Amino acid sequence: MKDTLKEISLLAIQLNRETFTDEQKNVEWLGNIPAQKEEIKLTENRLGIELPDDYKSFLLLTNVFFTPCDSTEPTFEPVSKVDYLKKYRYLFT
Repeated sequence: MKDTLKEISLLAIQLNRETFTDEQKNVEWLGNIPAQKEEIKLTENRLGIELPDDYKSFLLLTNVFFTPCDSTEPTFEPVSKVDYLKKYRYLFT
């Protein structure tokens, strides 16, 4: 997974350099600081579920991947903000 995320980072930066910070361009990585196992457990406890292992692996690589410069770009939320979609249903009505 890390190799794939690294490749996505490299391609995205090559295609649109002005979108990214100097730090992101220098390290060629669009990821953020990895989540801690304790953060993941707190979210699982708060939601009353166990997150899928592959998603937990992703969070342990990067808690957020590609923070966009505007609200039109998709992104992943940090594990502390993960919630049920029904909480956000007002966005779709």
